[in-house]
Amino acid sequence: MAKREEYKYSIISYNQNLLRNESINIGLLVFTDDSYRYQLLPPNSNKINGLAYSQYFKDLFKENIKVLENSLSKHTISSLKELNEISNQIHFSKSRKIITSNIENIMSVLLDEYIGNYYFDEHVTANIVTARDLALKEFDNHKVLNNKVKRNIRIKPNKELNMKINIDFAYANGNDLNLINSVPASENSIDDWYTKMFLLSKKFDQSGNILLLNNSSSVQVNEISDMLKDLSSNEKVNAIDLGKSDGRKTFEKYIKKIKKSDSSEEKIDTLVAKSNIA
Repeated sequence: MAKREEYKYSIISYNQNLLRNESINIGLLVFTDDSYRYQLLPPNSNKINGLAYSQYFKDLFKENIKVLENSLSKHTISSLKELNEISNQIHFSKSRKIITSNIENIMSVLLDEYIGNYYFDEHVTANIVTARDLALKEFDNHKVLNNKVKRNIRIKPNKELNMKINIDFAYANGNDLNLINSVPASENSIDDWYTKMFLLSKKFDQSGNILLLNNSSSVQVNEISDMLKDLSSNEKVNAIDLGKSDGRKTFEKYIKKIKKSDSSEEKIDTLVAKSNIA
């Protein structure tokens, strides 16, 4: 039997905007008193697209990843405190202890839990343009992002359920909280996404609408059309394909309605908090 050894690990996160405190997990550091090993997202990872809504911020992320990779690859850094001084935008979490006889397996589990193994898949490239990417660009062009529309919220499908679902965007209309979520790029994530959206459409306590976005020209999964059709059978759910011209025109009209609404970040926060009360 392989000998069980003690390790510590730290999750590496990237904070694009310190004022907004919006961050994503970008890597894992596993270490002992004598050595360490690590894994980072590639500089061209499409995971940053949720935060970086312009080429400037994408380039900034790439530069930070390269600086971090250069520092870690030298294996001369001796403490988390020293690591946290590499960049103001990179943070190493407080270390946690693990005991294992198979560190490679544990690293894979931790990477999938905190970051998503999908983002380390060598076949995934930054050329995939998701519906979320397109929506983010349009919201930014129409200047509704971070005022009329808020992104990256977590919401309970129902007050009785002890779980939260990640939602790409939300906006308010009167006392209604309206949600916008996009189809994931990974085929491995589709089933889980469908299950969560189905639960949300059936159990969501707020009376607002749910808009589901797809980009069929970039993300092509055979089952997604049937899934969206099934979800849209609920009267509060609509689906738009941003990969088609008529879908983009419909989304354009949708944004115009948002601009005319009384939505604000403060109102969205209030409705989200109300829906998340246990």
